[in-house]
Amino acid sequence: MSDGGVYEVSEIPEFTPLPGMSGQAVFGDRLQLTIVRFAPGAVVPVHTHPQEQIGLLLHGDATVQLGRNEYALHTSSAYVVPSGVAHGLHVGSEGAVFIEAFHPIRQDYVDAAAGRPTQTFR
Repeated sequence: MSDGGVYEVSEIPEFTPLPGMSGQAVFGDRLQLTIVRFAPGAVVPVHTHPQEQIGLLLHGDATVQLGRNEYALHTSSAYVVPSGVAHGLHVGSEGAVFIEAFHPIRQDYVDAAAGRPTQTFR
């Protein structure tokens, strides 16, 4: 366990898990916080992961699929994706900026942030 740290977002390396999607992440021992930016019309295919995910849309609009349901998201919408639940995203014409937390951390994001090959969203 570390003593923690302070990070300037402008100095956090950016990674690109999918075309039209970029992220910057801060990793703790068991929790990660990620800033995710999407180009207008970007699509995140339906996928699952073992991490619990909580997000907040800071800017833009999108439609999220959670299980068998779809929800319209707008600025200030928050959502929870339980572990193992299938979900995907369609970003609106403005693009979108999200803050997302994952527990435990996503190794694929750790690898992507370090510039290593990853199997994100496959």
